[in-house]
Amino acid sequence: MARRTETRGAAIAVLLSFAAAGCATTEQVRDSGRAGEYQISCGYFAWYICYEKADQLCSGGYKVVSESEEHFGGRKLRVSCQGAK
Repeated sequence: MARRTETRGAAIAVLLSFAAAGCATTEQVRDSGRAGEYQISCGYFAWYICYEKADQLCSGGYKVVSESEEHFGGRKLRVSCQGAK
C-alpha cells in the first residue's frame, strides 16, 4: 500500500513542476537600447523557472542584467541574449 502512495506522490510532483514551468511570462524590453533583452516574470516559484525560460529564449546564451524579488510582484529576471542585434 505504501508503494502506491509513493508512486502517486512522485507523479503529482512531476505534474506540479511542469505546471510551474509554464507559469513564467516573458516581455521583450524595448526601451533599453539593446536588442534581445527580455524581462521574465516567474511569480513566486523558484528562480530556476526564470532561468529555464531564459535558456529557451536565448539559444546562444545570455547575460543576466538584473534579478529582483518584489513583495507583491514575485521574482523577475532581466536577460540580454548573446548575439542579438
